[in-house]
Amino acid sequence: MSEEKPTILVADNDPTIRKVMRSSLELDGFKVHVVGDGTEAVRAVLARRPAIAFLDAEMPQMDGLAACEKIRRIPGGRNIPVVIVMEQEDVESVNAAYKAGATDFVAKPINWATFGHRVRHILRASADYQRLRESEAKNDALLQAMPDTFVILAATGQAQTFVPGHLEHPLPMPNGQANDASDFLPGPIAQRLTSSMREVLRTGESQRFEFTLPQP
Repeated sequence: MSEEKPTILVADNDPTIRKVMRSSLELDGFKVHVVGDGTEAVRAVLARRPAIAFLDAEMPQMDGLAACEKIRRIPGGRNIPVVIVMEQEDVESVNAAYKAGATDFVAKPINWATFGHRVRHILRASADYQRLRESEAKNDALLQAMPDTFVILAATGQAQTFVPGHLEHPLPMPNGQANDASDFLPGPIAQRLTSSMREVLRTGESQRFEFTLPQP
C-alpha cells in the first residue's frame, strides 16, 4: 500500500506562479491545491487540512498575512506550517510575517531547483515538533497521575515544576513561583535540601536524604 502524499496549499493571485508552483511540487511528489486569494486559502485549510500552506503576502480581498492570522485561530490551525511568499526579503516584511504567525518565509524569485527540499525540511521539522508535543503531553499526564509530590528545582532553588500529588497530606502548592525550598518545606528540611543541592553543584555527585513531614 503506497503512502499518501502530503497536500500542499498554494494561495497566490498570479496564475503563472500558481501553475509553476503546482508543477514543481507535483514533480517532487506532493499533492497540490491552489487558490487565488486569502479568503479561499482559509476555506481550503478548513476543508482540506493541508500539510503546509504557502500564502502570497500580496493578494486581493485578503492578503497572506491576514489569512495566516485567521488560520492560526482555526481549531488545529496552529499546527499547520504556514510559509509566507514575499516580494522582498527585507527585515520589515520578515518581521511582519512572523508577527502574523508564519512558520517560515520564502522570497521571489523562488529557486525551484531546491524548493522541494525546503518543503520536505519544513514537513520533517513540523513532524518532529508534533512528536515532541505529544511526548510532553504524555509525560505531563504521567506526572499528574503520580501519587507523590514531584518537584524540579533550578540551581537557584526556584521550583520550575511542582506537581502536588495525591497523598493524604501533600506538600503545599507555592503561591506563584517558589523562590526557595522553604516556600513549600518546613525550615529545617528546606535547609538540608539546600545544603545537599549545594554539595551536588560543588562535587557533581548525587546526594540523597530522607525526611518525614510533620502531620498537619
